[in-house]
Amino acid sequence: MNFKMIKSEKILITGCNGFVGRHLVSQLSKSPSSSFVCASRVAHEQSPKFIPVGSIGPDTDWSEALKDVTHIVHLAGRAHIMREKTADRSLYEMTNTAGTLRLAEQAASAGVKRLVFISTIKVCGDGTLSPQIYGYNETDTAESLHEDPYALSKYNAEVGLTKIAKNTELEFCILRPPIIYGPGVKGNLLSLTKAIGRGYPLPFGDARNNQRSMISVFNLIDAILAALYHPNAKNEIFNVADAEAVSTKELVEIISEAMHVKPKLVQIPKDVCRIAAGITGKVGLYNRIFGNLKVDSRKINYKLGWTPPGRLAEELRISFAAKGPK
Repeated sequence: MNFKMIKSEKILITGCNGFVGRHLVSQLSKSPSSSFVCASRVAHEQSPKFIPVGSIGPDTDWSEALKDVTHIVHLAGRAHIMREKTADRSLYEMTNTAGTLRLAEQAASAGVKRLVFISTIKVCGDGTLSPQIYGYNETDTAESLHEDPYALSKYNAEVGLTKIAKNTELEFCILRPPIIYGPGVKGNLLSLTKAIGRGYPLPFGDARNNQRSMISVFNLIDAILAALYHPNAKNEIFNVADAEAVSTKELVEIISEAMHVKPKLVQIPKDVCRIAAGITGKVGLYNRIFGNLKVDSRKINYKLGWTPPGRLAEELRISFAAKGPK
């Protein structure tokens, strides 16, 4: 991480106990010039840096956490859940939209300079089976946005932040990453590493021509620091990703190499997998395995001069080195 980006001004980090938050706190702790506090649901007796704010929503009181704060990294939110109950969908709006805007409003009143909001590339789209040349850029909006409560809640937060910035002195910068990976990652990537480590046959042998963007948690943190302080990041939205995209087959091979195991890739024709997915109701899974989701990061490169410092293959190897089954 480029420690030259870190200023002596005070940063509030939300979502410190999450995957990205833990890594961000760890990295900032290595810099003698960094000053930060963490918002948490409950108090931590061992660390005065953790300030309790309770649950994040439209009624959260951020006043204590915002004392003397100049910048905010807003990571906290309700994460995307594949099999979400219909009754729980309103929780996305309550946490990701109303909770974010409540923080922004109180931050503006407290004199905070800039808020960096971590959104999602799902605002732009969820991938396509047809090839993408550059991938999603900042002007793209997902056709199925209103059918995805998670992406919609992030999009509505983006719109709300834009309105608040127009009426106050608070600046914002929005980052839209694709899938984030790194040491300690959970979710689908953790499931994949377990399957690889246990030697399960994986029907990804024919998923060799698709291209999917990802971002290392360390590259994302580097982008966050640029978004916090760069003057050209004021009131901007940036799509961010590693410089390279990877096919599903390549992803399995790189992770397997890092784990020192041989992958059991089964060569099942893509059309057979597509038909089977249609019969079993797994079309979404098929699209994620064989489809494309590329991210166009040229805007952040042009505006901020930012490029991801870590290369995808090496970052993947660092993330999954010698990781065995659990």
